[in-house]
Amino acid sequence: MLTAWGDESGSQPDRDPDTYLIAAALCDEDDVPDVRKTMESLRLATEKKVRWHGSSADRRHDLVAAVAALPLAGLVVIHTEAAVSDRRHRRKCLEYLLPNLAEMPCSHITLESRGHLDASDVDILQKFRAQKVIASSLRVNHARRHGRAGALGRGDRVRRGGPIPGRESHLPGETLRCGRPATDLTRKRREPQASSPGE
Repeated sequence: MLTAWGDESGSQPDRDPDTYLIAAALCDEDDVPDVRKTMESLRLATEKKVRWHGSSADRRHDLVAAVAALPLAGLVVIHTEAAVSDRRHRRKCLEYLLPNLAEMPCSHITLESRGHLDASDVDILQKFRAQKVIASSLRVNHARRHGRAGALGRGDRVRRGGPIPGRESHLPGETLRCGRPATDLTRKRREPQASSPGE
């Protein structure tokens, strides 16, 4: 069974206007201790967690090489829409991400808490339950950074969402790619109706 950690990034208006993405890093649950150990070994004494921004070119090269060697798969969902809130961007990304994770199968994903946006994530899960669009149990955790180890560390405070039963759903014409050849992430889906046009 896989486990995942997710993070989001907003738009840089001069490079990718009106764009929002959520990326998930996935690994087998049995590999989590080794992944944590590697990430902790990469953290500088002055860092609470491994940082990309502000790192030198040489350090960035070392970070890329170390993470590329980990037993991880990556999944990125991008939403582009003009003049909408971060809440809508996030919901549209999660509407695609969560069903894909459930089908892999992934047991849970941990997202960094975004305060009031966490309630919106829970609302998506409740609507997915009602629509039965998720094929297997999936838990969504919201972690608030606490302590030195960051998103993969034991010091995180985590709030857990419940399991979500259901069935598969598809979005037309979408292809997902993964860095691990053993994992087939190619799917065709129809879009679940978790968001209303104004959200």
